[in-house]
Amino acid sequence: MASQERAAESAFENEVIRIARWMYPGTDRGGPVIIEGRERDGVFVNDDVAVAIECTVSSRPNKALSDGKKLDNLCRKLKELHPSKEVSGYFITRDEPTPEQRTMIERIGNPLVSALSYSTFRGRLIQAHNYLIARRDMAFGSAKNLASGSATDLGEYFPMDFVAFEKENQITRYKHLLRSIKECRRVIVLGDYGAGKSMTLRQIFLDLAQEYQIGGAITFPVHISLRDHHGQVDPVEALERHARNVGFYRSDQLVRAWRAGYAHIILDGFDEIAPANVGGGYLTNERSAKRASVELVRRFVRETPQSVGVAIAGRRNFFHRAEDLRDSMGLPDDALLVSATDFTDEQVTRYLRRQGWSVDIPQWLPPRPLLLGYLAVKNVLGEVVDSTLAAPEGWDLLLSLTFDREAQIEGNVSGIQLREILERVATKARRTGSGVGPVYMEDVRQSFREVVGFPPDERQEVLLRRLPLLATDDPRTEARKIIDPVLADVARAGDVVRYIEDPYSTNLPSDDWQQLLEGVGIESAAHKLHTHGGAAGGLVKTALAQTVKRSEASPPLAVDLLSIALELRVPIIERIYVSNLTISELHTPSGVDLSSVEFQDCFFGRLDIGGELQHLPRFYRCDFLQIEGLRSKEELPVESFTDCDFGDITKLDTTTDSLMDLPHSPAILVALTILKKLYAQQGTGRKDSALRRGLPPAFYRLVDPVIGELVRSGLMVSSRRSATKVWVPVRAQRSRVSTFIDAASRGDWPSSEDLPERLSNIE
Repeated sequence: MASQERAAESAFENEVIRIARWMYPGTDRGGPVIIEGRERDGVFVNDDVAVAIECTVSSRPNKALSDGKKLDNLCRKLKELHPSKEVSGYFITRDEPTPEQRTMIERIGNPLVSALSYSTFRGRLIQAHNYLIARRDMAFGSAKNLASGSATDLGEYFPMDFVAFEKENQITRYKHLLRSIKECRRVIVLGDYGAGKSMTLRQIFLDLAQEYQIGGAITFPVHISLRDHHGQVDPVEALERHARNVGFYRSDQLVRAWRAGYAHIILDGFDEIAPANVGGGYLTNERSAKRASVELVRRFVRETPQSVGVAIAGRRNFFHRAEDLRDSMGLPDDALLVSATDFTDEQVTRYLRRQGWSVDIPQWLPPRPLLLGYLAVKNVLGEVVDSTLAAPEGWDLLLSLTFDREAQIEGNVSGIQLREILERVATKARRTGSGVGPVYMEDVRQSFREVVGFPPDERQEVLLRRLPLLATDDPRTEARKIIDPVLADVARAGDVVRYIEDPYSTNLPSDDWQQLLEGVGIESAAHKLHTHGGAAGGLVKTALAQTVKRSEASPPLAVDLLSIALELRVPIIERIYVSNLTISELHTPSGVDLSSVEFQDCFFGRLDIGGELQHLPRFYRCDFLQIEGLRSKEELPVESFTDCDFGDITKLDTTTDSLMDLPHSPAILVALTILKKLYAQQGTGRKDSALRRGLPPAFYRLVDPVIGELVRSGLMVSSRRSATKVWVPVRAQRSRVSTFIDAASRGDWPSSEDLPERLSNIE
């Protein structure tokens, strides 16, 4: 036998022996033996069976005859030694046994001896084909067909881009994720609700299943929706429950296949098995609680053999730091962590064309699959394409159009009331970690009663069941989620505005809120309050005073009101004490004294210092991911920060400073700074005042003429806002802006770009 064939024969024998040891529990010592001076490939004996195995990669008939005689002799001896046990002999071939090989085995005349292919023998360990068929007929996380509502008939997957979670300038394609799993790596896919995580993991399942069923792969995928496994920490118990859930009744086979290293594990929704937030601060109880909540995931990572991959998906901001995620899940150093990105302009065009649309979406609309697909299916998209709207006006228009249209269905409920019902549902969703749900039909009915004043009748029940901008999350429990996090932020602002307008008779309890108003939600609230003209500031001040007066510790609602007050530059005179909250962003504007505000044991995603340092709030035992507005950490006033943690994760904003060091004219430096700010964060635009923040005072006079030149170049437009000018980036110019900034760093302007010359003429 040639050395290459001998190596293949040895590798095949080892693989068959490995399967046999899993197939026949209690035979760990079973394997190759010498009997009567002849080597036998495998003998396995336990309390129930005695099995002899010969295996080969050869298709020669004489090999079958030789091995068959060995099996005949060995089976007779095993029957004598173990008369009470079931005795079998298997001649196992790598490929399907040829007709000649089967004839040779049958000629031996021993019914205990049979010929099997490797795939047939392996199928006795796990009937993977049956599992894959059963699994395809079940839901895959939150993935839904937006047109039909089906959880299984989802259509074709639209390929997405991902960025490395720890290196956000590194793009990763779907094919790389799939290849990494086949290379037995641990892959984590992060993203907001509606970003396409579940569809991506479903496609990974389908591609791996196809390779097993058609491509000859020896491993197959097991896809588990973690929402079905609350309270479970044992992977074996989870696999057994999963098998029952999908209707695969040989759960023992699924467990054995996993233990033997034949099953890639796909876990969708690690954030959906989390307990509610507990008190005590992020650095103690919350971090520990989140680690405890993913124990099942951690054990799957640890106990899954290295011969298969593990893919895991969940909400991006569930863990605030990459090191927390790695530690909580027990990830190895080579684990691949990626985050789902919004669609690029080209992807938006192709995705909408598939939905039958050929419009350009406005800049303020998040380019995410679920939101865009929903608006396209509901025929709303074509009515909100005015790109000169800023985020608050755009969302206001979208909500008005959506609910006015829905109110045309007979139900004696106005579009305004339907919108307020959704806004109340969004408030109830704030008690969840994601801020988008799940909420249940009883929450929707209760929201109806609170808004309209009486319970829904049969016709109104129909309206509520199809309430726009909610997606069915779990048909078994009638759970729903708001289709996009930014939409949820805008919707929840509606309830806060109504509270501001009447804080004495409006009840808006917030003690269980896990989500505060963020950028677009705060701007939307301020936009609505501008209808009150000069009285807006007084309304916010009164509501804030009324809120903090009701309890010793200010509730989450007070932080919302504080953020809106800062947006409107309302003086803060109330003593505000906030503890144990996660705050994504806090901006301290110039001219507003916040020294009466105190934060304890809070976590901040970003602190943007725009005002005087002596007017900063007081922070005790707080943790900051990012601080902007200072040149160095040493500038932080020690009297404002007590026992706070900045550590390695603090990123002081040196972007403007580094741009200011480039050897260009002042006007070009101002343009670079403005473009960097404007295009760094999609969806919200920037206020006129924000574009000046961080510039040297000597450059202030250049801002207006530079903005004028950028507008003439088509790189930015102003929105229609009643009281405050907001500048909005132009989506189609994103690539040009990126090229412009990169060229400025190199000092090598493209010959086709005349903007530097025009800017240099500004003095």
